[in-house]
Amino acid sequence: MTQTILNFKLQSTNEKLTPRTGVAILGEYLKGMNLESLCNDNLPKGHL
Repeated sequence: MTQTILNFKLQSTNEKLTPRTGVAILGEYLKGMNLESLCNDNLPKGHL
């Protein structure tokens, strides 16, 4: 998967990770899968 936004490498650690760390990693994964474009192209547009 090509790098999209965050420039980091995952390594092992014994330190506690915050919930936001998981969100950043999940966001990178979903962006790498091009999920945003897939949703925008195939789901109906909502009105806020």
